[in-house]
Amino acid sequence: MNNTNSNTLGIYINGMSVRIVCISDTHSRVNPSSIPMGDILILAGDACFNGSIKSINATDHFLTCLPHKYKILNSSLAFNI
Repeated sequence: MNNTNSNTLGIYINGMSVRIVCISDTHSRVNPSSIPMGDILILAGDACFNGSIKSINATDHFLTCLPHKYKILNSSLAFNI
């Protein structure tokens, strides 16, 4: 079950379309294919399930697999155990 919150926003910068995808609270449990395509990905909230190296590596792998050109991580990674 995927209860990750996600939204997309289409804007224009210098006459070019830019699609921003915002997701939150992934907790290392998101299938990359469930994330909408876009130019910029913003991941906010809890990114990891816990603060373990395994969980952090899973989040890193997840972000690396995504095709978004720019990725912004605004998260405590789940150091709020």
